[in-house]
Amino acid sequence: MREKIWLWAHKEGTQNNRFNIPGKSKIAPVEACRYMGIERVIMVKNCFGEPKVEEYERYAESFKDLKEVVWSLTGAGGRYEKGELERIISLKGKYANITGAIMDDFFVPEEYSFNPGEISEIREFLHRNGMELWTVIYEHQLGLSVEDYLKEFDVITYWTWFGNRLEDLEKSFERFLKKVGDKRKMLGCYMWDYGNKKPLPLNLMKKQCNLGLKWLSENKIEGMIFLASCVVDLKLETVEWARKWIKSL
Repeated sequence: MREKIWLWAHKEGTQNNRFNIPGKSKIAPVEACRYMGIERVIMVKNCFGEPKVEEYERYAESFKDLKEVVWSLTGAGGRYEKGELERIISLKGKYANITGAIMDDFFVPEEYSFNPGEISEIREFLHRNGMELWTVIYEHQLGLSVEDYLKEFDVITYWTWFGNRLEDLEKSFERFLKKVGDKRKMLGCYMWDYGNKKPLPLNLMKKQCNLGLKWLSENKIEGMIFLASCVVDLKLETVEWARKWIKSL
């Protein structure tokens, strides 16, 4: 099961002074992977456009011994920068373990960056270069009429932004399954309650992990993603519990 665990990563320190997160994180993404015992990473640009293009190679090189890397095509907040697709393909030419690109927060802007036809073209371009196309949908977005978009992605990752709504994770997950049909799916697991800007209760951390393990065994999902690298060194109760849980798999 540990082969199906991923870490969501941002540039080190990227969430300091945000979301009411305590302390100052300094840990680099690859070091966070090592600490958590995770060998698959999703590297995503933050809202400030970091890492910068000139830093890509450094991060990709740091990930060279990991089993898989997915790189963001649109970053946090749905931010897209011209030429990003070509830059990811260039990285793939140097680092074979880059297996996908993800459109983070795709449904967050009022106007989406691409229409379904353009997403299809991007997916086919990635396929020709040995990569897949991923995206994100949140529990609070399940009412959006975005089925025409979702069908163009290879992998859909599901997230519960407001921690208290994990109380109803079983019900919302069923809605998610109906929404995305037979698409490949991943469960996103926050280690901090970003929506409410406070610590995630440990019982809810345990709940999402144990349900995720159950859904993995039932082939309802094919992976779990822990977010984020930039809280891993802050001694959060949820992080330390998740670390032990992952290592027990």
